[in-house]
Amino acid sequence: MEITKDTKIQSLLAAGKGFSRVLVENGINAVQINKNLLNTVEQTVASSGMPKELLQKILKEMNEKAKEPTTEKEKRTYEKAVSVTPLAAQKIREMMASKGLKDYSLKFSIQSAGCAAYIYDMDFEKKPTRNEIVVEDNGVKVLVNKKSLKLLEGTQIDYIPSSGGFKINNPNVKSN
Repeated sequence: MEITKDTKIQSLLAAGKGFSRVLVENGINAVQINKNLLNTVEQTVASSGMPKELLQKILKEMNEKAKEPTTEKEKRTYEKAVSVTPLAAQKIREMMASKGLKDYSLKFSIQSAGCAAYIYDMDFEKKPTRNEIVVEDNGVKVLVNKKSLKLLEGTQIDYIPSSGGFKINNPNVKSN
């Protein structure tokens, strides 16, 4: 479902994906939402006296929300996106504890390094962004950017004591 400025508020509420929350978080209260059920998103933003620039922000957030998994099958796919071995999980927890990072997650991403090459990046973050999913494995929460899911699906994060580092086993990497 793509949300446009012409999408009716009633259609958004019927979709049941939490679109009303996006409106509320952007300053449009529940009374305004109910009053504008038959109006478009554009009309609702305009009638609430909000700046026109807010419309684009709301549409972007709603379209991101529309891409979030809703079915159990989609959720299971996300749950399997990235796994963490018990040894890697232990090392990650030790690193967070030594840095005093209570209630943090491992932020795991893949970035283009040019010419079809990629590098992995790991850091610690307190909360996921709207563009990230949370995968939990062996007691470690891993934040993964939704756009990277296809490149990372099935990836395993391992720790190799002899090398003192993490090893990323990504089944999507094709070797020449």
